[in-house]
Amino acid sequence: MSANSIRLEPCLRATILGLSCLVSSVGARADWSLYQDALTPGWQNWSWNASIDFNQSAIKYEGQRAIAVDLAPWGALSLFHAEFGAGPWESFSFRIHGGITGGQSLKIFVHREGGQGAEVALSDPRYIEGGTIAAGQWRSVVIPLDNLGADNRGVTRFSLQTATADDPAIFFVDDVRLVTAAAPRPFALDVDARQIVGAVPPELIGSNAAWWNVSIAQDADAITKLRAAGLALLRFPGGSDADRYHWQEYEPGNTGNAWSTNTSEFLDVLAKTSSGGMITVNFGTGTALEAADWVRYTNLTRTGNVRYWEVGNEIYGTWEQSWTHDPVAYVEGDASHDGFNAFCAAMKAVDPSILVGAVGTAPFQAEHASWLPAVLTHTNDCLDFLSIHYYRWGQNDTDPYALLKDPPASWPAQGAGLREMLATYGRGRTIRLFVTEHNSYYGSTDAPPAPLAAQTVNMLYLADTLGQLAIQGVPVANHWNVRSEGLGAVEYWGMLLASAGNRRQPSYYAFPIWRQAGDQRVQASTNLDPGTEMTVYGTRHSRTGDLTLIVVNKAQARTGMISLTNFDASGSIATVQASGNDLNDPMVLYNGLADASIPVDLAEVQPIIGTISGPSFQYSFPAYSVTALTIFAVSTPSLCWQCLPGRGGWRATLH
Repeated sequence: MSANSIRLEPCLRATILGLSCLVSSVGARADWSLYQDALTPGWQNWSWNASIDFNQSAIKYEGQRAIAVDLAPWGALSLFHAEFGAGPWESFSFRIHGGITGGQSLKIFVHREGGQGAEVALSDPRYIEGGTIAAGQWRSVVIPLDNLGADNRGVTRFSLQTATADDPAIFFVDDVRLVTAAAPRPFALDVDARQIVGAVPPELIGSNAAWWNVSIAQDADAITKLRAAGLALLRFPGGSDADRYHWQEYEPGNTGNAWSTNTSEFLDVLAKTSSGGMITVNFGTGTALEAADWVRYTNLTRTGNVRYWEVGNEIYGTWEQSWTHDPVAYVEGDASHDGFNAFCAAMKAVDPSILVGAVGTAPFQAEHASWLPAVLTHTNDCLDFLSIHYYRWGQNDTDPYALLKDPPASWPAQGAGLREMLATYGRGRTIRLFVTEHNSYYGSTDAPPAPLAAQTVNMLYLADTLGQLAIQGVPVANHWNVRSEGLGAVEYWGMLLASAGNRRQPSYYAFPIWRQAGDQRVQASTNLDPGTEMTVYGTRHSRTGDLTLIVVNKAQARTGMISLTNFDASGSIATVQASGNDLNDPMVLYNGLADASIPVDLAEVQPIIGTISGPSFQYSFPAYSVTALTIFAVSTPSLCWQCLPGRGGWRATLH
């Protein structure tokens, strides 16, 4: 072992996580040909509604023969093999010739253990040369297996099917193969411990607890898991339901609503999870007096100390139940309704210590471009923050790679646009930007979010989002939401899945890992593409001087060098991480433990402890992983591993 390599105990656990104590890897493999002049042994023709000739020789890409394909409506060329794992290969590749007409409308998908994978259209220029099947010429098709949901799954078939009920013209296929994964580029990760570039606000680690989250306060399992996630802030009672929620109808709880969570129970959840609170008052169908009474009950009668109060939810949207969707009316009200200014004044008259926010919009919401300038222009000095919601996609977008590219691309643009808006219309006021709802997908019961929201890709997306929000100076963020209650569409949203006994979905693990971060951001950079390969966020613990790197590895396992500047390392490190087999994996490993083996309380999962020598050392990050790597300073004289109460994960503290 070299002087700069990592030594971890026990080595077996390091191997599970891909650390360089013992890095195991799949041996080099050649491409696997499925068809070249003939089907490769082991592959069989399982086509349907089709006439397939594997021996035609008139039109061929190379060799002596190619496949002639004549499909009936909804027919498919389908190639079968006994179940195998596709992990050693990167992509599915073939050549296609459009015959006399070209332009055939086709789609390709895999069959795997548990059902069909994702469908890819052969009109997508990312996958087919020229973006279409051409008449009279061969074109290359290369599709990453991740995009087909095939990576490391039990694959049995590849099917090329008509995408419509039309009867397509005869076309030709040749040189069908699984292409070996290229070795991932080694990373170089550089950290300057003295170059402090910002803060890591603890209230970025937040979520939403809706009134329909069934009796969470009485669910000890859910409470323990939410506490272990390290949530610093919870928002209540909606979503859109906030604008039709009359809190007194639920308090202290009546028989018709006994299953739900009311304000008293929400306060119990906050106490049991050690979280702060935010409440969205009913603007759409409520009054300023009702909101002021809610503040009185919550903070004075119940001494709940809920600091953040938001007036309405997405009032700009016609989907909201509200008497107005006009920004000026929202702020100033009319003869029959209170506006934001009246709400804010009434609420602060009860408790002057609270912060009150108005509904805002993000620059990407071009259809609501006039909303934010009007709100900023007409609100008075009572306004403390703007509430922004950001969901990347609707349910029809299912490309995990495009999702991963979004946080480092979108948030710098969103942040710049919002800061420009505040500078132009804010009249010199100090107005904070809160992101009170965020996730990868929006949806409804009629159009649910894509299943990607419940897969490993969403854990990576959310971990990256939290880092980008810190860079943009956002002090408060609330993921949507804490638990899916088995209501169809929302099955994909929650950290916990109620229908599976509060099973932790992959998105859950982004939060306890980020909870390991220090309170200061320091300069950190890598040579890899942040959209497709790796993002890194450097943090420092101001109390101890220790460094924690939050690393999101968006591709295959990779090894590289970490170099520290202006930092005296003690030689001790600790790792907390979560990783999936592939982007579509609905289950992840947490410090090498599978879901069934992970304790209810993450505090019982010890970090992986190791040693380094010198300011530069080699390290390996697992595929599709989020890692908190803590490097201890010499100012930490001895290590005592002790879980912070209720915060999940482990931290180093002084004896």
